[in-house]
Amino acid sequence: MFRAWASSWPEIIPRANAIDFSSAPPNLTTLGNNSLFTHWRPKAHFIAPNSWMNDPMTLWYKADGQGGGKFKASYQAHPHHVQWGNISQASAASDDLIHWKDVPSWKDDRLTLYPSQPNDRLGVFDGTVIPKGYKGFPTVIYTGVKYLPTGWTIPYTPGTETQNLAWTEDDGVTWKKLETNPSWEWLFQSTTIERLTASNPGVPVPPTTFNGTRPM
Repeated sequence: MFRAWASSWPEIIPRANAIDFSSAPPNLTTLGNNSLFTHWRPKAHFIAPNSWMNDPMTLWYKADGQGGGKFKASYQAHPHHVQWGNISQASAASDDLIHWKDVPSWKDDRLTLYPSQPNDRLGVFDGTVIPKGYKGFPTVIYTGVKYLPTGWTIPYTPGTETQNLAWTEDDGVTWKKLETNPSWEWLFQSTTIERLTASNPGVPVPPTTFNGTRPM
């Protein structure tokens, strides 16, 4: 299975510049613009039509009840801007994981998950989808950001990130947030999680959940 999957990887763009990869690279100023980047960049990408994007996420499948369905994938986006900011979630859909059609959300962050509640006022960060969640609809658990900046080099402000729920009734075109968000206010230093994981090593804890007093 893995061999068949691996053989389907897209081709690599032919080398635009003659770079010897058997030794350390020369002074980078001697290389053409983007030469290292384009050397390994595949021909096929899951990429936004324009504007800022990062972190593809929430890959899920919606069956049509007739033996078919569509793959759904989202990504962090900042519509109409080329720099990071006001991070929202845009999406695309595919029948075969090769050809993708953009959901209109990439044109306007108000059409998808975007900062709109006190707990996510500065960003809708990564999430994952439960295919049959709230009210039986596809439901995304996402990280809402309340304070910025946040990072490894500065003290972490408790409550910066919370876990929130939103669901879709039109197969991912638009999303409705739970009015009672956040669903989990504090995961990064949780005595409940520490107690559960200490008493039951079978409880899975993603490495991005917590690391002492700050997220990983």
